[in-house]
Formats: sequence, C-alpha cells, structure tokens
Amino acid sequence: PMDFEKATKDELIDRIEEAGIVGLGGAGFPTHAKYRDAENIDTVILNGAECEPYLTSDYRVMIEDTYHVVNGLRILMKTAQAEKGLIVLKEGYKEAYEALVKECAQYDNLQVFLVPNQYPAGWERQVVYRTLKRRYENYPYECGVIVNNISTAVAVSQAVLEGKPLIERVVTVSGEGVVRPGNYRVRIGTLASELIKQAGGLAHDLDEVRIIAGGPMMGVAQKNDDFVITRALTGILVLPGEHKYEVPHKRPVGDVILDILHFTEHDHRYFVRDEQPCVRCGSCVFHCPAGLQPALLRDAALAKDEVRLGKLDVLECIDCGTCAYVCPSHILVNDAIRRGKTYYQVKVKNAK
Repeated sequence: PMDFEKATKDELIDRIEEAGIVGLGGAGFPTHAKYRDAENIDTVILNGAECEPYLTSDYRVMIEDTYHVVNGLRILMKTAQAEKGLIVLKEGYKEAYEALVKECAQYDNLQVFLVPNQYPAGWERQVVYRTLKRRYENYPYECGVIVNNISTAVAVSQAVLEGKPLIERVVTVSGEGVVRPGNYRVRIGTLASELIKQAGGLAHDLDEVRIIAGGPMMGVAQKNDDFVITRALTGILVLPGEHKYEVPHKRPVGDVILDILHFTEHDHRYFVRDEQPCVRCGSCVFHCPAGLQPALLRDAALAKDEVRLGKLDVLECIDCGTCAYVCPSHILVNDAIRRGKTYYQVKVKNAK
C-alpha cells in the first residue's frame, strides 16, 4: 500500500506499470505510458459512457466500487498534476450518478457529468468535446486532457492503495443465447466457456448461437467459446444463431413480407440477408460520427488504394459499425474499412 498524496509522480507511474494496468475499456493501451511524459494536463476524465448495447460492466463498477472510482481519479490527477477531474456517464444511469455525486461531494475539484444516452456517446473525441468543448488532432493530451476508463481507475486505486495487481476484471455476459445474463468479476485468463457456464450456460431452446467477444457493434465474432478473458475484454455476447427463413404454411403474403422487412436480431427467426449493391443513398455518410465517407472508404479499401485511403482519412475511422448498421443494402461497410485501415498502416510503415 502507498500513500498517494505523499508519493511522487514517478512513484505512482512505476506502481501503475508494475501492476500491469492497461485501458480496460477495450483499447488495452498501457496506462503508465499515458502519464510518463504527460505535460500541461489540466483535466483527467473518467469515461463511464459505455455506449455498446448489452454491455453494463462499467455501470456495475460505478455502483459497487464507487470509492475506488473516485480515489482512482484522484490518484490519476495527482499523477498528471491536473487540477480538475471529471466522471462522465450516460443519462439514465441514475443509481450510478447518485452514488458518484455523493462520493465526490467532499472534493471541490471533482465533477460528475452526464452525456446523452446514444451511440457512440463513449467515443473519446465526443466525450472531450461534450464536457470541455475542446478539440484535438490525434490525442487528448494535445488539448490538456487525459481520458481513462472507469474500470482502469478502479484498478489504479487498488494497485496504489492496496498493492493489488491487475488480475481480475468485471465482464458482462449477455444476450438471448445465455441463461443468466449479468456482470461477473472474473480472473484474467479464465476460459470464456467457464464464464458462460457460470452464467447458466447456453439457452436450451436454441440449436445454434453466435458468440461475440465484446459488444454487438464493435465486437469480434468467435468460432466457439474456446478463448480466454483478457484485460481488454469488456463483455461476451451470446446471440441466437443464423437460420434460413422458411415461409410459414398458408400464411398471408402480406404478413410474410412484413416479417422479412421488420425482423430484428432479437427475433428467434433471425436470418441472414445477402449484401446488395450500394445504392449511394448516403445513410452511412449522414450517420458517421467521425464525419467520414464510409462508402468511398470501402471502395478504396477493396481496391487497396492507399493514396485514396489516406485522402479519405481512413485512420480517423473509430470502427463503431454505424455505417453497416444503417446500410439498407446490408453491406458490411466497416469490415472492409477495417481491413483497409490495416492495409494502409502497413503501407505507411513500410514506406518509412
């Protein structure tokens, strides 16, 4: 255990590094690296605006580990030599909001801030702009801000105040394909199959399920449940499997058409629709939170045109998946852009 108020910046950073703490919101970036060379930082923000559907691990952490959330923020502020601390969460998180406001009341330089309950409210750029009205080019420290995840702050508090390394985290197990959805505190390295078993196992009335590591928008589909819980894994999603749509016997044609047009992924009749040609409707452009042109980025990615990818700012894509979600032609736009981003990064790196 360490008295953080008497500790130096380097002592705190070394403790964070020794504890193996990384960004627990999904990025997995080493936390100590954010603070090692940080200068002119006036604000530290804890991002609790988890915006992916189904995922609620940060919500539970804010309610049950309020003390460590607030003290983790104070430790990070001391490490960055920042004067102000903000905790950001979504509107609707009433219980967490009240608990945090009560815990922060004794500190004049801490504030709890609510953002709209919409996707992707937790995007770092959006969080910084909504709270401080600041913009930056590449990283938040350019405008005097460091952003950390709620669970990261808890890990920092436990490492400094209790000497506890990062050996466990809270993971959401959810979806219609699991018997007992919930949030579970689990050791890093645990098999996903064991965690799903702890959540009651797979739903018995489903022949087939889809397992996603992460959320439905930005998560990665898995072949099976034979993977481990990592420090950056926020949730496991178990959804009904893919089925071929069969026209019910003697059902009115109008009802069948409505079924096809209005099915959802929550429907037990969920089925896959083939991609259709892009109709240039502009929905992906209109909804892109980063202000990009996803349709053109997809074309450039498929053509492996690194010049066009660069001109279209492919690295600004945040992989939120909104473009694919709103596409009326059911095109997996973000998958192509993700591959294009990787291709572009490799080309740029090799060019250097």
